[in-house]
Amino acid sequence: MYKVLTLFLLVFFSCSFQPKEPPKALVVGDSCSKFDGGWQDLLKEEYDVTNRSVGGIRTKELREVLMKEDQLYDYVFIYVGINDAFAYTDLYDCVVYQQQMVDFCLSRGEIPVIVVGYSWRANIRTWVVDKNREEFHRNRYRILQEQLEECLQDCYIVTACDFNRSMLMKDGIHPTFPGHRVLWEHIRSSVP
Repeated sequence: MYKVLTLFLLVFFSCSFQPKEPPKALVVGDSCSKFDGGWQDLLKEEYDVTNRSVGGIRTKELREVLMKEDQLYDYVFIYVGINDAFAYTDLYDCVVYQQQMVDFCLSRGEIPVIVVGYSWRANIRTWVVDKNREEFHRNRYRILQEQLEECLQDCYIVTACDFNRSMLMKDGIHPTFPGHRVLWEHIRSSVP
């Protein structure tokens, strides 16, 4: 009798306490998602992460990268748009492409997460080339962020988080490690 009870308890507890696999996550984005030790690497604290980000990529091209992905994931984190804003891409098209990426993820049973990035509303005064031109492009990115937050449907939207100057590299575009940490904490609090 004790042997049967012992065997039952061993089987019961060995099945009950199996370590749970972390959710699988795909990251697709531009250079803001490729920083060594950046937010996408910090995701590894809670997810099994595959990163397919490409520096300099625009939204239309990133949509193609995503749609060629044959592996299935639990979550897909999408962070793109700044290159479009700086390259005169039609911002409406960027929103449409991101909605198409969301729809693609949903069709595969994945949970899409749009990372809007960090706030350009902050008083960031870094000009690499030309102040007027960069203000124009940053304003376009701010408009794109607002459109993404307002228009995208059926996905988690990680709204723009506040940054200060010390959280950006000298180029005024890419987050520093502390900036990536703030972004990760904002993502973590936004996605269940």
